Amino acid sequence: MRKLHIHCGLHKTGTTALQNALHRNAQTLRSQGILFPAAGIPPGLSGHHNIAWQIARDRRFQPAFGDLKALFREIGKFDGDVVLSSEDFESSLRYPERWASLKKLANLSGFDTVFIVYFRDPVAYLESLYIENLKHGFGEEYLAVAQRVHDFGRLNLKEWEFSFDYGQIAAALALQPDAKVIFRDYQMLLGGSVIPDFAAAIGADPKTLGPAAGSWQANKRASPGAALGQFARNRGQYRRAPFGETQRIAEYMCQGEQARLATPARLRDFLESRFLPYRHLVTEVGAHTAPPGLSLPGQVRGRPENDAGAATIDMKKFFSFETHMLIQKLTGLIESRGGFPATAKLDDDLECKINEWRSWIKGKS
Repeated sequence: MRKLHIHCGLHKTGTTALQNALHRNAQTLRSQGILFPAAGIPPGLSGHHNIAWQIARDRRFQPAFGDLKALFREIGKFDGDVVLSSEDFESSLRYPERWASLKKLANLSGFDTVFIVYFRDPVAYLESLYIENLKHGFGEEYLAVAQRVHDFGRLNLKEWEFSFDYGQIAAALALQPDAKVIFRDYQMLLGGSVIPDFAAAIGADPKTLGPAAGSWQANKRASPGAALGQFARNRGQYRRAPFGETQRIAEYMCQGEQARLATPARLRDFLESRFLPYRHLVTEVGAHTAPPGLSLPGQVRGRPENDAGAATIDMKKFFSFETHMLIQKLTGLIESRGGFPATAKLDDDLECKINEWRSWIKGKS
């Protein structure tokens, strides 16, 4: 039977870069017997997010972008395999009932359904997701978010649901016995990136989708200064000062900081004790031989995204009530002195406060 491959993310696993590659090379894929449909892709995007929004009952769903019926009308004109891709399918992974309509149409059209899910080290996923979601209104302290993720195994923002308990995902997908499930490890990708790895998973030529590494990243992590400014914005108004002033303060506070933002060791251990067992779920793609030009992943490593030798900034302190209060105080002081100095040089007392904060966020928890 033909296969309907449903790429479900997770978020922050190279999904946008992969969708751009799939969309850009749709005609080449078609020549290889694989359809990347146009229905369900909102204008300006490359993934089937509207289909994901429809099955999740997400407020962003718009029939004009293509719904399930439009999708299967398009699929009905093609006699090969089909690939759908949206990280927003993640929101429905724990809810088997949400897939009923899609699965019914797939069965009627003669498809075997294959779910493809990329897992990422849960702590690295949380770090990346937190910084990304500052763009979408997150203003909670990092510690509070980490605690909720630990307690409930997931994080919600409007209709979005981000899952960290991969055992729950596996258990839910197991309730769909007529579907095949492929779990992949984001830290152990064939060819070094999600693009050739996914091509191998769907049976396409890995060279079809373009460069394997280097230029494939789409959503790069915001700089510490930009992320801190977003955190400050999301936590509310700072007296009468325009947000631009607060952003300049945040950027100034992070000047000269080359260290990366990371979860402090004790909090990481706390989270890992809850989530690390997910790794037994990860399987290799196909047989134990890699496609030409690609290397097989080696033994799964512990803490794959945690570079112990790199200098780090404590995210628990960086995105905290104390940091918020310091920005508020600095904003008020700069406002009282007529705004941020044109020379971008602050008074000694303000510099002292910032330097104390810099030392604090780099201190041991």
